[in-house]
Amino acid sequence: MSRKETVLVIDDSMLIHNLLDVWLRPENLTVLHALDGVTGMAIAIEQQPSLILLDLVLEHESGYDVVRTLMECAQTQDIPVMILTGAADTENKVRCLDAGAVDYITKPFDPAELRARARVGLRLRRYQELLAHQARIDALTACWNRGYLDERLSSEVTTSWRHGRPVAFVLVDLDHFKAINDSRGHAAGDRALQAVADQLRNSLRAGDTLGRLGGDEFAIVARETPLEGLHAFVHRLVELVRSVPDPIGSGYTVSVGGALLSQVCASSPQEAVQALYLAADTALYDAKRRGRNQGVVYSDALDPAAALMVSPLPAVRSAS
Repeated sequence: MSRKETVLVIDDSMLIHNLLDVWLRPENLTVLHALDGVTGMAIAIEQQPSLILLDLVLEHESGYDVVRTLMECAQTQDIPVMILTGAADTENKVRCLDAGAVDYITKPFDPAELRARARVGLRLRRYQELLAHQARIDALTACWNRGYLDERLSSEVTTSWRHGRPVAFVLVDLDHFKAINDSRGHAAGDRALQAVADQLRNSLRAGDTLGRLGGDEFAIVARETPLEGLHAFVHRLVELVRSVPDPIGSGYTVSVGGALLSQVCASSPQEAVQALYLAADTALYDAKRRGRNQGVVYSDALDPAAALMVSPLPAVRSAS
């Protein structure tokens, strides 16, 4: 295995815990332990193990109930559960699998079989994670897609709302994209989007999130970004894209609009997410109105000339 994965054992017998510690050691796994379902559930939520080995008959509860609880919880429902039991009859196997378990192994265990079945469960978890990751990726640009970007923005806004940390939202629009498609073909348009996405991605700090909203528009959720940092950031994005090599045409340019959470009015984090979109879009529209190939921060878009072209948000209120 390329990375050390975690297995949670839920069993009321310390002997089983000790045996599994020894038998799973060759697999380079971190083994967590719980003697009952309630403790196991709490550990599963907190530690997010890659696989759960669950005794079917616990001292104070049924393994069936524990499986159902795990499968009904959004934080644990994707963790594969392998049942450990002394009951080898078909009825019990069917009940376990119907409850949500992915495998069933009977006591006494053969160590080699146990390790092999654990490897199967761990592979299943990795495949699930891979599919979930791919479902959030824009196929053309390898950026996060709109769904994941919305999740990240909502999460960052909620955190900022509670703790008063600055967070910015930035919209980036590739200038004259339709003209590229019309004059040079859609393949050239795809290459332009990929080149711009690569340059934007390389400009980000750890913790920032780049996504493609669709068409020629990208968005960035920038953590810990105060107003002066946002000004520098939007202008740097413009300069970086301007430097992207374009072997056929005269180069690429972008219009950029940015806004801070502290610049918008909202009574809840949910409203603040929508307000940030509107504020960044207002700034982006103003960048286009001014001639494109430039970046504008929301506060700078509210000059008398821009006010004729856009509908600004209500007065600025701190979200902290």
